[in-house]
Amino acid sequence: MRVYLKNLRKGWKGGIITPLFVSLIVPLIAGIWPSFKEQAAAFAEILKNPIYQALLGQMGLMDITTWQGIFYMYVGICLEWAIVFIAILIPARIVASEVDKNTLDVTLSYPIPRWRYLLEKFMVYATYSLLYPAFVYVFAVVNTNSLGETLDMTVLGHAMMGFWFWLFALGALSLLCGTLFLDSNRALSASGALIVTQYVMTRLGSLGDLSFLKDYTVFSYLSTAGILQNGGMIMSDLAVVVGVGVVALAAALYVFQMRELAY
Repeated sequence: MRVYLKNLRKGWKGGIITPLFVSLIVPLIAGIWPSFKEQAAAFAEILKNPIYQALLGQMGLMDITTWQGIFYMYVGICLEWAIVFIAILIPARIVASEVDKNTLDVTLSYPIPRWRYLLEKFMVYATYSLLYPAFVYVFAVVNTNSLGETLDMTVLGHAMMGFWFWLFALGALSLLCGTLFLDSNRALSASGALIVTQYVMTRLGSLGDLSFLKDYTVFSYLSTAGILQNGGMIMSDLAVVVGVGVVALAAALYVFQMRELAY
């Protein structure tokens, strides 16, 4: 695990600061909630507009006149956007950045199989990705108690786990793009197109005639709204998301192990 531990220590600042910054949306929402809830009914009527429903998807169906509703809508949307950018920018460059910096020879010099090297570096991404739901959960507990509001912490935990599984599956797809192209620009373009297209398809799937599109996107499985409605983890959705992630990760490891690398 030397590669894993070395890169874990090397990237600790960005790995901690970024999820901490994203999770600050929770105290921000908690700060405006006391004054916002007096006008929440008026905003709830605006969100019934079909345009907003299409843009926000299932998040737009939340009852923002309650603390739970506004929490999941704003925090959920913020985490979705963060996941899109994180999954595109980080895993795709795990290998491609070394090609760009001409340090691939160092990678190949390690006395371990290539696939293990790549797996351990991906594990660093997966480890720091855990901090996003973890920080949000901690802030949610603290701010919910300080406001005197209620929030089902078990369901919240399941919803946060759903976000992490999204990061895992989408990150594995992005990693696969990186191993296929071995060039930062092309890898980022491919992973961006793949992930953003899925996100757009999910939003378009909110429209009646295009609802079938949701079946082909990771974002439609383990959604926060679905977990809330189910009252916990949806095992069939979990199997789909984990399955996509495992297959994509295995494909990325295989490609990196088998392809000819020039440096």
